[in-house]
Amino acid sequence: ICSYEIKNIMPKFLFYSSYGYKDYWYGYDGSAIPQVTVDQLKNNILVVPSIEEQCKIIDFLDICLEICYNGISIEV
Repeated sequence: ICSYEIKNIMPKFLFYSSYGYKDYWYGYDGSAIPQVTVDQLKNNILVVPSIEEQCKIIDFLDICLEICYNGISIEV
C-alpha cells in the first residue's frame, strides 16, 4: 500500500478501511501466513469518500475505540 502514491485519502482512514477488509482480503489468499498481495489490492475496490467525510468517520471510530478500551464514565 505504501509504495503507491495515494491522493485524497487520510492514512488513518486507510488503516481503518484496511482493517475492516482484512478478513475478506486474507480469506482467499490460501497461504499459511496471512498476507495481502499487490494483486489482491489491485483487484479490489476501496470506496474513498471526501476528506471531510473521512474525518467524520475517523472521529467516530476513534470515539468508539476509546469507549471500548476505557469504558464510559458516568457521573452520578
